[in-house]
Amino acid sequence: MKRNSKITSQTKIIEKSKEVLKYVGLDFEEVWNAYPAQLSGGMCQRIMIANVLLADPKILIADEPTSYLDPLIQYNILELLKNLVEKKGLSIILITHDIQIILKYAHRIIVIYKGYIMESISRELINKLPYYKLHPYTRQLMGEKLLEKYYTLKINRERLKSKLVKSKCPYFEECLFGNEDCVKIDKSVLNEIEEGHFVRCIR
Repeated sequence: MKRNSKITSQTKIIEKSKEVLKYVGLDFEEVWNAYPAQLSGGMCQRIMIANVLLADPKILIADEPTSYLDPLIQYNILELLKNLVEKKGLSIILITHDIQIILKYAHRIIVIYKGYIMESISRELINKLPYYKLHPYTRQLMGEKLLEKYYTLKINRERLKSKLVKSKCPYFEECLFGNEDCVKIDKSVLNEIEEGHFVRCIR
């Protein structure tokens, strides 16, 4: 914690540590001299967050902050992050594979595949748009039921492969909706299909 603080006085570092530990719901006396093995997974996550708060950041990058935690602890950590945004004015970049977490907590959602942004959309919009207006990869992440369409689409994909259709779209090889028009895509371009909604797709 001393390394991440702008404060150099040992006394002030301890005071600041007590403050941030209390903010994340931990008792200073309980954790100050504890080893990681003596703490639960949720406590370790809270200490990591407290450690970052010592530096008074404007932006916090939370990479899979709920991995390997049980549902209750996941909820507590996410609510803590939400409070940091609402009460401390902190901006958080939340990286996760759990689309349900994103749909509940994110203000803007950016869907990435193989290093490319496939879609950028607000939470409000993604929750009210019909699936067909979203990128196929986003639809897959959201659990769209495609079984009834699968065999027809599979035949279509095999037909395209037999014709050696190539596309610059990063998702083309996996996309169930790809067609000959996909060769026209410029993978460097995100298309704004409506205000604030960007998609790397020609559909």
